[in-house]
Amino acid sequence: MNAFFQMCSSIAPALTIFLFLISTYWLIFFKFQTVVYALLPTDDYNIYQFTSMLGGVTACSFVAVSGLILRQCSVDLIIIDWEKSRGKILPTGNINELNGTRPNSTSGGESAPVSVWRTLFMTNEWNELQVIRLIKKRFIFSFCFVLF
Repeated sequence: MNAFFQMCSSIAPALTIFLFLISTYWLIFFKFQTVVYALLPTDDYNIYQFTSMLGGVTACSFVAVSGLILRQCSVDLIIIDWEKSRGKILPTGNINELNGTRPNSTSGGESAPVSVWRTLFMTNEWNELQVIRLIKKRFIFSFCFVLF
């Protein structure tokens, strides 16, 4: 199944480039002719070839994105937080059992576990690191402005 997703993710960009080159060919040779030499394809067979290839590119892209989503949803991530416990669990009991003294945090007792909020904080930070934008908006807008 992984090979099928990989094949679709390889075929889709190649066919997209091929369709772009064919479209550019027809645009250049049709628009820049001074004497009528080439006409746009009007017969159903040529248009059917183009639309079926465009449908194939769309289907391959859909399968590739679906495979990527499936792969990302099945990842198991284990976060290990090496923070040490900073507190002690105080013994419970009434004042008579403690002999009227108030125990301080350094005397006896077992170590308190690290708070679950620390784990949620670490997971949230990991999630924020994953969603850092890889595409710079300023570059894309500048590129589109220059191109069009």
